[in-house]
Amino acid sequence: MPPTVSDAQFQQPDPNAIGGPWALMITAQGDGFEERAVPLQAVVGTVTVQMIIQSPDGNGFVGFLATSPADGDVLSVGYESLAATSVVFHTGGVA
Repeated sequence: MPPTVSDAQFQQPDPNAIGGPWALMITAQGDGFEERAVPLQAVVGTVTVQMIIQSPDGNGFVGFLATSPADGDVLSVGYESLAATSVVFHTGGVA
């Protein structure tokens, strides 16, 4: 079953987060996130989500973005191919 995202939040990351500095952190909730040989991939518009950590219960993931996406960019996720979700980035929605 392909993963689905029901909600996501964009936040300012800890400035000391490993691998940073990062522009944003994303926390996504949904279903179907499982450990596979092919890792989970995600993009917001053309910005790749990096350092993705899936939740052990398969209900989401956390990741980091090196740059901010454009207002209105859509989150897409998948393992071998990406599928658009209903999550849209809005610059005013960053916590």
